[in-house]
Amino acid sequence: MHVLKTHLKVAAAAILALTVPAITHAENVIGMGNMTKGYTYYNLPGTTAADHNDAVTACAAEAYKARSYDAELRDGPSTVYSNNNYSVAGIIGSAIGDAIVDDMISAWGRGVYAAAFENCMVVRGWRVVRLPEAEGKDLWMNPAPDIAARIAPWTGAEQPHGEVVRIWKNDAASAATRYLYFRPAHDKYGLLSLTAGTGTSLARVTLAPPQKPVIIGIDPKWPEKDLTPDQIAAALPEAGVIVIRLKGASNKTGLRLTLARMGADKDVLPSTVDHAPDVLTVTGAIKGKDKDGVFVAFTAPPGRWRIASIAAMPEIGFCMGSPSFPIEAGEVVYAGTFDLSAADLGPDLSLDAAKAWLAGKPAADTIRQAAYTNGSLGPCGYNGLYALEIKGAPFDPDYHWGSAAKAPKPTEATPQ
Repeated sequence: MHVLKTHLKVAAAAILALTVPAITHAENVIGMGNMTKGYTYYNLPGTTAADHNDAVTACAAEAYKARSYDAELRDGPSTVYSNNNYSVAGIIGSAIGDAIVDDMISAWGRGVYAAAFENCMVVRGWRVVRLPEAEGKDLWMNPAPDIAARIAPWTGAEQPHGEVVRIWKNDAASAATRYLYFRPAHDKYGLLSLTAGTGTSLARVTLAPPQKPVIIGIDPKWPEKDLTPDQIAAALPEAGVIVIRLKGASNKTGLRLTLARMGADKDVLPSTVDHAPDVLTVTGAIKGKDKDGVFVAFTAPPGRWRIASIAAMPEIGFCMGSPSFPIEAGEVVYAGTFDLSAADLGPDLSLDAAKAWLAGKPAADTIRQAAYTNGSLGPCGYNGLYALEIKGAPFDPDYHWGSAAKAPKPTEATPQ
């Protein structure tokens, strides 16, 4: 047993040390992959210091749920949805508990926390503003209350003090900007808004402990496998069928896309209530005959289904806003073609390719396009968080983040 444990330790350490650094991070990239480097704070014109601190507190809570891929290698995944993405990571987890490895994973986890925290603020409409290095360093040396007092006039100003270096963009919709790093770059200092709003720094934030996956028994009447075109006509009468196509899969841009069923409460899995599937995952092909696109048909419980996440190894969850569509019993709905390699993820809702895939089957005559609405919310807790929007789709009237953020109110000039 001791020999086996030693071998597992060596194997796990090799995984942690060797498989990741080639795609660790890019120091100078500003975007959803890492925190913005330097001394930064957040600005939304027309807001108050209290508004700022409320948003910081809310985003700190969401960032707390994000876990690094390294932590999942050590502990096993803490899945957001009950019946998705289990791995063998837990086998390794029991074998490595060395303090040095734990410290390394904790440091990498702070990079994940910092990126998630900034992404949350940006989705909410806040701009990232960076101070000159010398000024920022001097300010950082002060106690948290003094930092809060100093940036308070800046957080709601029309013309913020410093340089605006990042604003909301629909980055997750483009292969050029949709990325998550295994180990996001980060500094232990510099997040002025975090310190002002919570009284702590990135070096001292508490990271989420391992969570035990929730095992929910799915009613066996629901098929576990996807459907062939021949099987769609005989699908469960109380279910609908979702057809989706995934193109452009790669280790860089993503390998799989997950749909999740929405419940009455975004943080309560509907499967805990009705024991029906609440997650459907389509995995693309990176070689072979299907490299140009994979069609999949799922048996789907009626309700609203949202685009929940995109993943290669690290997984980004669109818990802060994503497109969703309804489906009723007996319907065949085309969720569209998503191209993970394209500048525009999509979906392409043209029915031609779907009808060709269904040729000669009744579903070819009845399939309809999904009617997407932007702005659905879901549970956070992936390796990263952001929002995703479909260009031209309407927004849920209660959604006010991302491109639906309210127009800034005018304010007085920024005190310098």
